[in-house]
Amino acid sequence: MSAVDASVSDDVLRLVQTVERLDDEDQERILRMVTLLTVAPSTVRDRTHLMLRRLLDSESGTMIECVAAVDEVIAYLETSTEPVGDGLERRPDLLDCPAPSRHN
Repeated sequence: MSAVDASVSDDVLRLVQTVERLDDEDQERILRMVTLLTVAPSTVRDRTHLMLRRLLDSESGTMIECVAAVDEVIAYLETSTEPVGDGLERRPDLLDCPAPSRHN
């Protein structure tokens, strides 16, 4: 295994361990976001990356604000990723992924 492969593997392991410690609702949010990203067009993925980068760089940090921002990203992905033509019809299992509950 190369140093790059080991580094990526370590990063993935840390990510999995972090998500594993989240409550079920937050795990569902992450799963929903990843599921939608796998079928989103590159332009949508790029915009989503920018949205997430802005969230990470922002100084606002209450839990409610972060959850709301993540929900906005998921809503953007849901409206920007059409079920027909983006691969969801070839992967019906992806449609079974629950949408996270919204906090208002």
